[in-house]
Amino acid sequence: MARVLVFDDDLGWAEQMALTLSEFSALPITSPSNWDRHIAGTQWSAIVVDVQILGHAAQGPVMAARSILDFGVTAPVTVVSGIINLDAVKKEYGDVFFDYVRKDDCGDYLPDIVKSACSRDGLERHLPAMLRRIASKLQILDKRFPDGHLGSLAADMARSASAKTVDDLIGALISGDRPYLDKMGKEVLAIIRSMATEPWP
Repeated sequence: MARVLVFDDDLGWAEQMALTLSEFSALPITSPSNWDRHIAGTQWSAIVVDVQILGHAAQGPVMAARSILDFGVTAPVTVVSGIINLDAVKKEYGDVFFDYVRKDDCGDYLPDIVKSACSRDGLERHLPAMLRRIASKLQILDKRFPDGHLGSLAADMARSASAKTVDDLIGALISGDRPYLDKMGKEVLAIIRSMATEPWP
């Protein structure tokens, strides 16, 4: 069964969303102090995060974006909001996140969005776009990636595709079934992290 992490500072809403996502194994969490432990310690199929996290300096999308890079999170993240304008969040992050949904619409749309995010096809569409957006934001998309930082399988694929830049690498590695996509996505994120010269986001 697909595992989904639902993060919101409002336990009632997080639990309601977990019930809405009853066809998945959904875990609601509300404490920012538990975020790193949950995000790093479990393989998630999808993540749902609220924009506003009361009592924490960073908003949900900032925490999620940092975790993608810091922990190699490849699970598609859907951002939800009840009061903050999602257009501004979408403009800032774009393809980093799988989708953006108003809380009022979650009951109607979130289950189908999460189902798509948990599918191989959904991940195959999302992952390259996410990686390219992050690499572009860090201004390394068209830069050569360092030799010797890839695992043997990824290195073989990169050589076969004559991959030289980070963009080439993303195109060469993102294919196959879901466990393979997760693994190759983590490899690319590790390369991006090693090449980053400034923090993001």
